[in-house]
Amino acid sequence: MDAIVVGPGLGRDPKLAKLIDKLLQFVDANQVPFIVDGDGLWFLSENITMLPRLESAILTPNFMEFSRLCKAALGVDDVVKIRDPEEIRKLAVRLSDKIGVAVFVKKEHDILVDPEGDVTESEAIGSPRRVGGQGDTTAGSLGLLLYWARKTGLDWKLARKEASMASSWLIRESARRAFAAEGRPMTTTHVIGQIANVVRMVDNK
Repeated sequence: MDAIVVGPGLGRDPKLAKLIDKLLQFVDANQVPFIVDGDGLWFLSENITMLPRLESAILTPNFMEFSRLCKAALGVDDVVKIRDPEEIRKLAVRLSDKIGVAVFVKKEHDILVDPEGDVTESEAIGSPRRVGGQGDTTAGSLGLLLYWARKTGLDWKLARKEASMASSWLIRESARRAFAAEGRPMTTTHVIGQIANVVRMVDNK
């Protein structure tokens, strides 16, 4: 198995907790690129102690999911009400340090925080409209790009950074183009439809 992305469309059936636990054990033993998003993050926030320290993993919460993780791991309430970007960065650093896993927070500006405390912020400009499913698309592309980054021989720390920033740019640029073409009725399908064009643009440079 080259990479695992768990969470989008998973659902919250309690029986799935065993699946998440087995996946975590598998990833821990095999160091497979592992992205946790959506309902996968909900399961972790319900039982944060089930998460081992994983070099090959990246959690990809949106701001609401990030708030839940902070409450579960740090005991900090109402993170979702915080507006100061620097305060959010500090909490992300604390969270990643506490759980021992890199955290990629999807917000106005995506940020990657690793357990060593390093913070990398994406400067990619996206669409004025963020559509449902865009985060799932980001998580999926990140799984692929993390696998590719490792295949080039990068260590996990640098691979996580390169893959996260590339994924952020790829999906934001695709969303920007989708909005330019479709306007406010755009959906995630339109975003996905632009990915090939963005990749082609990169290949032609």
